[in-house]
Amino acid sequence: MSIEKITLERVKDDWGACYARETPGRLESLYATPKTPQEVLTLRDGPWGDVPDKDRIWTLTRPNSLPAKLHRLFAAACAEKACQDAGWTDPRSLAAIQAARDFAEGKITAEELQAARAAAWRAAQVAVEEGAWAEEASRAAVASRAEEAAWVAAMAEETVARVARVAEETVARVARVARGRPWQVQTLLDLINKYETEGL
Repeated sequence: MSIEKITLERVKDDWGACYARETPGRLESLYATPKTPQEVLTLRDGPWGDVPDKDRIWTLTRPNSLPAKLHRLFAAACAEKACQDAGWTDPRSLAAIQAARDFAEGKITAEELQAARAAAWRAAQVAVEEGAWAEEASRAAVASRAEEAAWVAAMAEETVARVARVAEETVARVARVARGRPWQVQTLLDLINKYETEGL
């Protein structure tokens, strides 16, 4: 399956990229021709040489930049990475992330997803209520955002904008904890390639 290319109009007009305000002409240079999602992630020459990974990820987490299924799976991957990096191993949290993946794949219903999400939220709340140490509370906060990303990633099409915001926040947290931008780029690239070659 082929994914729609990213055009200047989409980046500038639909998504309001900051380059349009901050550096006039920059977007026109980057998107002189439409780019595949893979090119957005991997081009490193010419005008793309100094585009940071965070801006590449931002572009591909905008509403309708990729199929909703890819947004959901990417958010779940980021949520899982955030839990791993924070040392958060509560099985209910990990089950919620798996449920998000299963929902994206059409394997479970929205009700089953909601039940997994509720259990994960309870796990995070219990950890805080029982007086977990500051470090554990911090881990719970990271896990809570991961849970939200996983849950939101599995919502209906009209919530893709929220998926993008939560995924972006989760991506930022992962980057701070694990300096994970290369991981994010590679993970999203792998998902896109798998989607196009295997139908994911």
